[in-house]
Amino acid sequence: MRTKDYRLIFLLALFVPYIVIFALSAHFFFSNLSKYSELKSLKEVINPVKDLSEIIILLNGDKVFTVLKNYGGETHLKISQRYEREIEERLKDLKRDLSNRNIEKYCSCADIFTLDSALSRLRQAENRSVKEILQAYDRLINKLCAYYAELSSKLSLKALSLQFKTLYNLHKFHTVVNDLVAERLAAFYQPVRGDLRYSLYYYRGEILAYADTFYVLIDFPHLKEKFRTHIFGHPMLQNLLTGKDYVYPNPLVGDFLNFEGEFSAFHNEVLEKLLHTLERNIEHYWLKTFEVLILAVLGLTSLLVVNFVVYQYGVSRFESTIQKLEERMFKDPLTGLLNRRFFNAYLLKRLKTDPPPTSFILIDLDNFKQINDTYGHDFGDKVLRHVARILKRSIRKEDIAVRWGGEEFGIFVKAPLEVAVKLAERLRKRLEENPVDGIKITASFGVGEYKGEDPKEFFKKVDEALYRAKRKGKNRVEKAI
Repeated sequence: MRTKDYRLIFLLALFVPYIVIFALSAHFFFSNLSKYSELKSLKEVINPVKDLSEIIILLNGDKVFTVLKNYGGETHLKISQRYEREIEERLKDLKRDLSNRNIEKYCSCADIFTLDSALSRLRQAENRSVKEILQAYDRLINKLCAYYAELSSKLSLKALSLQFKTLYNLHKFHTVVNDLVAERLAAFYQPVRGDLRYSLYYYRGEILAYADTFYVLIDFPHLKEKFRTHIFGHPMLQNLLTGKDYVYPNPLVGDFLNFEGEFSAFHNEVLEKLLHTLERNIEHYWLKTFEVLILAVLGLTSLLVVNFVVYQYGVSRFESTIQKLEERMFKDPLTGLLNRRFFNAYLLKRLKTDPPPTSFILIDLDNFKQINDTYGHDFGDKVLRHVARILKRSIRKEDIAVRWGGEEFGIFVKAPLEVAVKLAERLRKRLEENPVDGIKITASFGVGEYKGEDPKEFFKKVDEALYRAKRKGKNRVEKAI
C-alpha cells in the first residue's frame, strides 16, 4: 500500500509541472489571442478616427472664422466657406464609415449623424457674442474629443491606450489656442470687456497644462522635439503668450493660418505614428500567439518559465515607468518645487475640503525679463533655483510651495491671513538681502485667506493684490481685498 501510495505521489509530482506549463501556456495563448483580436477589430474604426480627428481640427478653424465673419470682410467669408466645405466632405466620409461598421460597440457616437444640422444652426444664429459662439463650438468639439477617451478606454493594452489618449490632450491644446486667437481677433473689432489680463492668464494656464501633458505622455522623442519647436514654439503662439501683441488683425490671421497648417501636419504625423504602433502590436501578438502554441506543443518547460519571468519583469518595469511619469507630472524639473499641474489640482479639488484656515501667497519676481535679457537665461534659471531654495527653507512642513509658472511662485499656508502676510514679508526681506552673484533680487507679493468662495475667484483676488503691489512700486506685500 505504501509503495502504491509513493508511486502515485511520484506520478502526481511528475505531472504537476506539465499541468502548470499547460495552464500557463493556455493562459498566455488565450491572453495574446484576445489582445490580437481586440487590436485587429480596432482597425475597423481607424478611418472614422482619422475623419474625426480632421473634423475636430477643422471645427477649431471654422470657429475662429465664424467669429471673424460676423465683422464682415470678403477674405474672412471665403476662408469660412472653405472650412465649411471641408467639414462637410469629411463628415460625409465619417458617416459612410460609421454606417458600414458596428460602431456602437466602440463608442456611443450617434450624435455625429446630427452634427451637420447642429453646425448649420450655430452658423446661422445672429446677435451672438464671441463668448457664446466659442462656447457653442467648444461643446461640439469637447463631445468629439471625448470619443478619443472612450475609444482608448476599450484597449486593455495600457501602453497603447495611453498613447491614443495623447490625441485628446493635443486636440484640447488646439481648442484653447484657437479660443485665444478668436478672442484676440474679436478685440480688434469691438470694445473689450472684462479683465483681459486675467483672461490671458486663464488661457495661458490651459495651454501650458495641455501642452505639458501631451509632451510628457507622447512616447516618441522626435515628436516631442517637433511639438516643442514647431507647435508650442510657433511665433504666433509665443507672441500671444508673452504679450508681444499684434497691432492689426491681418498679420495675426496670416500667422494663424500658418499655425493651422503646421498643427495639421504635426497631428497627421502623430496619428500615423500611433497607427504604425498599432500595426506593430497586431503583428507582435499574432506572432506571439503562435510562439506560445509551439512552445506548449514542444513542451519546452524552461523556455516557458523564462518567458513568464520576462513577462513579469516587463510588467513591473512598465508600472515603475508609469509611477515615475506621475511623479514627474507634479514636479517642476528646474526648481524641484511642485508644479502648475499640482497647483490646479489643489486649487480646484483640495482647497474646499482641507480644514481652515488656509491662506495663499502669490509671488512674482520683479524685473525678471530684464534680468534674463541682460544676464542670459542660464543666470535666470540660477535665480529661479535660488528663490526656490529660500522658499523651501522658509516655510513650515505643512505649507506647500509651488512654481506657478515662469517667474511666479505660490505658497499654500495653513494659517490665517496675518500669519501669511508676516511670512510673505519675511520672504520679501530674505530675497532682497540675498543677491545672486551681486545682483539684487526683489519680488512682489499678493496674499489672501480662503473663505469658502469659488477657488478661481479666490485666486483672482490674490492675483489682483499682486498687481497692486506691482503698480505701487514693486518689492512689497499687498493683501487681497
